[in-house]
Amino acid sequence: MSGYAVVIRRPTVNIAPEELHALLPPMRQRGPHGDSVVTQGAFGVASTLLDVGDPRLAPAWASSGTLIVAGHVRVDARGALVHELQHAGAHASEDDSDIQLFALAWSHWGDHALERMLGDFSAVIYDRESHVTTLVRDPFGVRMLFYHAAPDRLVASNTLAAVLGAGVSRELDEDAIADFIAEGLNEDPSTTTFRAVRRVPAAHWLRIHPDGREELRRYWELPVVSIDRSRPHDTIVAEFRAVLDASVHDRIRAPRVTVFMSGGLDSPTLAAIAARALGDPALVVACTAHLPTLVPTEDTERARLAAATIGVSHVISDVEQYGYHEGTAYSLPSTPEPCDELDLLAVFAQLRLASSYAPVAFWGEDPDAVLAPPHLGDLLRGSAVPRLGLDILSYLWRQRARPYLQIRDLLRARLRRPSTSDEKSAGPPWLRADLRERRAERVRARREPTHPTRGEVARRLEQIYWQPFLELLDAGFHGIPLDVRLPFLDLRVIEFALAAPPIPWMQRKFLLREAARGLIPESVRLAPKRGLPGVYDARLAQWRSRSPAPFVPSDALAQFIDLRGIPKLDQSSSTAEALMHLRLRVLDRWLGARGES
Repeated sequence: MSGYAVVIRRPTVNIAPEELHALLPPMRQRGPHGDSVVTQGAFGVASTLLDVGDPRLAPAWASSGTLIVAGHVRVDARGALVHELQHAGAHASEDDSDIQLFALAWSHWGDHALERMLGDFSAVIYDRESHVTTLVRDPFGVRMLFYHAAPDRLVASNTLAAVLGAGVSRELDEDAIADFIAEGLNEDPSTTTFRAVRRVPAAHWLRIHPDGREELRRYWELPVVSIDRSRPHDTIVAEFRAVLDASVHDRIRAPRVTVFMSGGLDSPTLAAIAARALGDPALVVACTAHLPTLVPTEDTERARLAAATIGVSHVISDVEQYGYHEGTAYSLPSTPEPCDELDLLAVFAQLRLASSYAPVAFWGEDPDAVLAPPHLGDLLRGSAVPRLGLDILSYLWRQRARPYLQIRDLLRARLRRPSTSDEKSAGPPWLRADLRERRAERVRARREPTHPTRGEVARRLEQIYWQPFLELLDAGFHGIPLDVRLPFLDLRVIEFALAAPPIPWMQRKFLLREAARGLIPESVRLAPKRGLPGVYDARLAQWRSRSPAPFVPSDALAQFIDLRGIPKLDQSSSTAEALMHLRLRVLDRWLGARGES
């Protein structure tokens, strides 16, 4: 199952099927293998199907007792959950659909079911007896959940366009627009660009009572795990491999899979594990993006080598011709909300290529977050000083290198001038004054992610930055029939990493490098992470060579900024200024397309 939309009316009002049929068109691109509409009194659900090959993932709704549950749900560690449900007296079996297991779990344990639930999910739970509705989203927000709550109805969906298609107001949320101008994303994970449509934040459930009262509660935080020093090296590696194997296995659920594969460590490791899990490397296709002359890199050759060693098919996609097209003659895709991914055409091309080989794709984000080394302050809080000293000395002796303690970053953070930081956080000076003032207040009030011993992991997993990335990969955003799954965003993987001694296991992704030994070529396993240095400057030069038309901001954009204050773009402009200029072009085009629709 891929797309779903729920409408819930007052208990005395029956849902008309026609109301639900109107919500199907925006979801059909993401679910091209059939659709359905079901009504039960005041509750109705419309859904579209992406057939990935496992019939247990197909149903969009299920019932258990007084509950009706609808959603986009994939349950991991199904056997363990079935066993727990059976022990609790539920009639559960491995043959049950994932949404049925979710409904049984919620029926038996209520919101405590989330303590036992692994996987990615976006679900709406309606109690026909109490008429209480609960909306819930997985810990990392891999699955989307948008909603519009009004006195006479609730509309909820994993597809923003479906909620808007229910006749919901399209009035803009000016604060979301201000955030996009300042940072390229909406920094409030509970809102959208449209005032009447909201998001359920990741790791939260939202309960809506019949009188309209709402409760929003966070149900998961990055756990504080005791460091386990009792296991020898080989045991830690073997156990981590087992955890990673389970994560990959639970996420395949299809006869074949595509892996977006760079020449680094992360994605080739996933490809190797997936090939073993499927039992035939021919059932895995690795897709590598390539910019042969624009940004030459050794990554493509390393990806080719990794694919050949693993035995999987390898497709190289030349995305050099894409790049930034704002203001040029190239056509650009429309998006549900403004998007700061300026290489959007290249991303969409990669997603389409992946979907031509398999309905399921793996993306290798983000062991850099999960395996981020703690800074010195966190290390001192998590270990006794003598123990930490021994860890550092042992690392120096074995690796002939100093462990990364982030001391310079800590000093920079301490020395940063608060006044300068506050001034910058408000946004550019040419942002409309009231928007700038409100934005500064929001930034000051925002609680930075914290963790007693793994603050860097908490910071890198912050939802503000993950939300736009995950939405970019969601079929409700790009409209391509592809389910992208992220094996490293797995609670089992994260909790294991938190329990491993940070020195040496979190240093330079040592844990993953050891687990990948024997799976991928040594030259790939040991290669340092480099990314694509200079890609922004190269793309900007390419954009300028396409002779973009002069930027003439529309009246729609002028509502949010002082047009006279926008810096002029010329050859002396910095990369950051050029990217801001392109962001304004993106927003202006999006506002114009909205006005034409």
